[in-house]
Amino acid sequence: PSSNITIPRGCFYEQNRLVNAQRLEKILQENPADWEAQGPEIHIKSTAQNTVLKKIRTVCINYEQKIDESPINVQILGIGQNGHIAFNEPGTSPDSYTHLTRLTDATRDANAEDFADGFSTWFALTQGIQTIRKAEQRILLAKGAAKQEAIYKLLLGKICPANPVSYLRTMASPTHIFIDRDTLPDNLDIDVLASHYEIRHVEGEYAISVQPWKNSLPEVTLTKTLSQQL
Repeated sequence: PSSNITIPRGCFYEQNRLVNAQRLEKILQENPADWEAQGPEIHIKSTAQNTVLKKIRTVCINYEQKIDESPINVQILGIGQNGHIAFNEPGTSPDSYTHLTRLTDATRDANAEDFADGFSTWFALTQGIQTIRKAEQRILLAKGAAKQEAIYKLLLGKICPANPVSYLRTMASPTHIFIDRDTLPDNLDIDVLASHYEIRHVEGEYAISVQPWKNSLPEVTLTKTLSQQL
C-alpha cells in the first residue's frame, strides 16, 4: 500500500506509480488540452482527462476549501532571493489561488540541498497570492545578505507580478517582517524609506514600522531584527 512507501521530496504517489518532475513534465506534454500556462502558473482545466492532472486540480481546490473553513490566524512566510513568496515566482498573477507552478532555476539552485536524494524538481504546489491574503496576519522571516535585494523590493519595489513579494503591501491585514542585520539592504536610502515608513534604531539594529500610505496601502510592520534568534 502507498502508506508504506517512502516518497522522496519533489514527488508524489498516484495510480501505484511515483510521479516525479520528469514524469509530470511528460504528462503535461502529452495532454496539452488539459492545462494552460499563465507565466509560471500551470492551470489545470476542469475538463482535464488525465488522472494525475485531475488529482492535482482536486488537491488545490480542496486545500482552498479547507482554508476557507478554518481561516489561518498566522501565516509564516519565507522570501526567495528573486522576491517570491511561498512559491509564487515572478510573473505570478495577484489573483492566483493554490496552484501548480514551474520553479525558476534560481529557486531550484537555492533549494538544491533539500533534494540531496537526487529527485530534483522544477514543479511545486503553492498557495497563491489570494490564498496568502486570506490570513489574519503574516510573519515573514529572512536572514542573510543574499536576501537584501528581496527585502528592498518588498519595501520599495514596484507592485507588479514581476515582484510577487510587493503584494504584501496591498493586503488589508498586517505582515510582520523579521530580519537580521545583514539582511538590511546596503543600498537602502534611509531618507527615502523614512518618507514612507517610521524608522527607529534599536540596539544597533533597525526597527521599521510601515504605516498605511496615503494611497491607502495597508499597514506592514518590520519589527526589531532578530540576528541572534533567526
